[in-house]
Amino acid sequence: MDDPVRLGIALAMLAGATLSDLRTRRVANVYWWPWLAAALVLLAGDLLSDPRAALPGLAWAVGTVALLYGLWYLHLFGGADAKGLMVLALLWPAAPDLLAGHTTPTLDGLVNASVLVAVLPALLLAWNLVRGDLGGPMFVAVRMDLEHARARHVWPMERVVDGRVRVRVWQRIGEPLDDAYRHLEEAGVQRVWATPKIPFMLALLPGVLLADRVGNLLLLGMARLLG
Repeated sequence: MDDPVRLGIALAMLAGATLSDLRTRRVANVYWWPWLAAALVLLAGDLLSDPRAALPGLAWAVGTVALLYGLWYLHLFGGADAKGLMVLALLWPAAPDLLAGHTTPTLDGLVNASVLVAVLPALLLAWNLVRGDLGGPMFVAVRMDLEHARARHVWPMERVVDGRVRVRVWQRIGEPLDDAYRHLEEAGVQRVWATPKIPFMLALLPGVLLADRVGNLLLLGMARLLG
């Protein structure tokens, strides 16, 4: 799946998005338009030069875009992550080659990024053990002062429900948090479990590079276990 032009454009696009995401936890919609234009130009070139060879990859790209839109619609994906992956699907269309350990560059990058993110609970657990912060969500959160949490890019994992403070692991992307913090403050909570909003773009960038250089880490791992 080595395509230096598409790989270079994809990495440049994701690098810029990662910097914006780290600074503000947002990527402006306008950011994606030049990259989408580049993707459409490359697609047009593929279709003009060899339409029969280009159509399977284009079909998979359109299907991937539809899947990602569905995940975003169900609030399972952040808007910037979904848009970046949609553009990536059109920028780098390809049909799967499962024998070589590849699905598509976009899905491979998504899987690889998810594998990298899966390391996070071990890091959070180690941090909490060193600090002596023990509790239910210690695999997915850290404890911090409530006022500190308000000013940070984190989700509070505690909510006031029926007058009692309860841990809530599932976080809804885009949910306003002002009321949650106010209710916790009114309940006398001074320290709260909070999970960091680590930009998925930060993992997607190396995930896509690994997809091109190595393949789909999950598929390769399964093949090794079964082989």
